[in-house]
Amino acid sequence: WSASDQRRFDRVLAAYGQVNRRLPLVVRQFPLGLYLADLRRRMKQDEPLV
Repeated sequence: WSASDQRRFDRVLAAYGQVNRRLPLVVRQFPLGLYLADLRRRMKQDEPLV
C-alpha cells in the first residue's frame, strides 16, 4: 500500500461521503430496510428465517 494508493483511497471516500450525504435517508438505508421488512414478515407468518 503506497502513499499514492492512500491518497486515491482518501479521495474516493471523500467523494463517496459527499454523494452519500445528499441522498435521502431511505435510499441510504435501502438494503437494510428491505431485509428488516422481510424478516418481520417471515416472523409474523412463522416462515423459516433461513
